[in-house]
Amino acid sequence: MINKLIDIYNKWGDKNNLQPLESADAELLRNDLTVDQYAFLIKFCIGIKHRKERELQASSCKPQAASAIKQTQLKSRIKI
Repeated sequence: MINKLIDIYNKWGDKNNLQPLESADAELLRNDLTVDQYAFLIKFCIGIKHRKERELQASSCKPQAASAIKQTQLKSRIKI
């Protein structure tokens, strides 16, 4: 998903004649942006932040989920 967002960002930069682009948060510091360009960059930064948080959350949940499954399997094998 991050790669798709990067593609969108680069196409937007091409369309708006802003290439070469730096990171979106660095581009926010430019003083030659239109209101629409500035608004796009803010939305884009928020989108990237949410996507990274989801990916981080998903990767941190996987080991815990695997551990919970193993514990359930062990409990079903051991009957007290």
